[in-house]
Amino acid sequence: MKPPTLELPAPWSAHRLTGSPDEGASLSHWMNQPYLRETWDQGWPPERWTAELRRHRAQGHTHPFLIRHERREFAYIEVYRLLDSPIAPFYRWTPDDLGFHIAVLNPGLTGRGLGVTFVKHMREALFRQYPGMRHLAGEPEVTNHPCRKMLERVGLRQFKIVELPHKKAALYIGDRPGDTGTGTATPRHRESEALHSAEV
Repeated sequence: MKPPTLELPAPWSAHRLTGSPDEGASLSHWMNQPYLRETWDQGWPPERWTAELRRHRAQGHTHPFLIRHERREFAYIEVYRLLDSPIAPFYRWTPDDLGFHIAVLNPGLTGRGLGVTFVKHMREALFRQYPGMRHLAGEPEVTNHPCRKMLERVGLRQFKIVELPHKKAALYIGDRPGDTGTGTATPRHRESEALHSAEV
């Protein structure tokens, strides 16, 4: 997967994070806010965040971005390739299908519908930039009801509850506009040969 870019309409912007010490320090500060420690459980020190961002850059499966709204820090997101993720076994993904994580960094910007607006723009950008992409997925913790409600409002549907190594998650899936999403919800282990060929 080549590093994605997010071409967002103004007043939104996306800056790809690569692992500078300043980026690690900023993420450590944001992720240690009480509500993000509870939902993300990644209140790590700056050094660990710096190492995490550099690991993502080296492996090339997950791409972190800082999202700004009107030049104010709004969210940290991770865009990742679904076939290289822990939720790979739960759906018949295509090689270009993507998932995402989102953490709203500024509590002063919540409650205004900005999360829904951003995810709509992000979804449109990713489908536009990846013609082979058929699905976009999110997998919030089952207890993260605000995030689940946001995904539903942008048109993602809950597929199933899944047990992941680090959490119990609600798997949400959105289809490319114009796709019905029918006939593709096949567990990966039932068609392992076809999917193995797709990953090569």
